[in-house]
Amino acid sequence: MEHIFLLCAPQSHSHTVNRLVTRIRIAAAQTGAVCLIRECRNSENLTSVIRRDMARGGVMRFYVYGSDAELCAAARAALGVPNVEIGIIPDARGCDFTHNYPDADFSNPFAQLSATPQTVDMIDCNRQHFLNAVRICASDTSSRTKALVPPVSLAAACDDGSLLTGAFVFAGVGNGMYSGGNRFFHDADPSDGWLNLTLRRSPPLHGPSASVHKRFRRLTWIPHQPLYVCGDGQSFRAQRLSFAVIPGCVRILIPAARAHRFPFSSHE
Repeated sequence: MEHIFLLCAPQSHSHTVNRLVTRIRIAAAQTGAVCLIRECRNSENLTSVIRRDMARGGVMRFYVYGSDAELCAAARAALGVPNVEIGIIPDARGCDFTHNYPDADFSNPFAQLSATPQTVDMIDCNRQHFLNAVRICASDTSSRTKALVPPVSLAAACDDGSLLTGAFVFAGVGNGMYSGGNRFFHDADPSDGWLNLTLRRSPPLHGPSASVHKRFRRLTWIPHQPLYVCGDGQSFRAQRLSFAVIPGCVRILIPAARAHRFPFSSHE
């Protein structure tokens, strides 16, 4: 089995990257694993590297040093490929997907080398694929999750026959629990074959009626005007959005819990 670490980080993170490379080499020496290290310029380059390497065949593990955007790019490349497994080592920007596994030691290369693969679902949104969450953004440059001002008017048609309409200050679809560092999708499970919808109505509504939480496999959003959408750090413009779950389509590596004692800590 090949273990390939993909470093996709801004130049300003060079000192942190150098320390990570040292820790990867120590973990490889202690485990006897064959570890390759590749630098990637951006998400597109990362995808190309994965596709080029996995064309050689055999079981391969790719560990991405990056954020949700880079993890999503890697998952897209590995979608439906059973011999490829994807891991994530979060960089300073953080990774919302890892919050689904709060005890896992994602920052430790030694733990990554012995991580357990888990089949995970993905979100199909207008035939684009996302791993963690898709939400309406305030603008095409907005990466922060905040209340939509003004509220967005839309209708949401669910596969159970329900139709939800109104003006919403938040509208999102989650395969994981978190988006933008906030837990919006309380019952989300990346491996259960369902997606979660959260809508928050515009004030003056308060209490339970102000928020809508539903599980679904198919969903359509019909907004009253074109809007900006953010999926795993990628923003795009859309008039209508169709969502569907793609069950068990990618293998994600989940490291052991931090409580386990490894030869070095994640802070070294």
